[in-house]
Amino acid sequence: HRWLLPGRNGIDRKSQQNVIFGGKMTQCEQLLEAMKRGEQLTVAEAMARYGVYALSQRCGELIRQGHPINVETIKVQSGKRVARYSMAL
Repeated sequence: HRWLLPGRNGIDRKSQQNVIFGGKMTQCEQLLEAMKRGEQLTVAEAMARYGVYALSQRCGELIRQGHPINVETIKVQSGKRVARYSMAL
């Protein structure tokens, strides 16, 4: 049985994956499509574009599903180092 948190897509607490409501794509599906288009995403970009707050976890799910996700550390304008995720095309 599933425990769902309120929100746009809800979360399946058993599998820790987003559940589709109303035919919308899951966060993993959105990220996968974006990366297939060549997008490279940091946490801030994923949050702003797709509402994904846990980018590293979603990318971990994609990696476990067998998708070739790359992660690199980059230095942003503020001088901080952040992870940037992309797909090996």
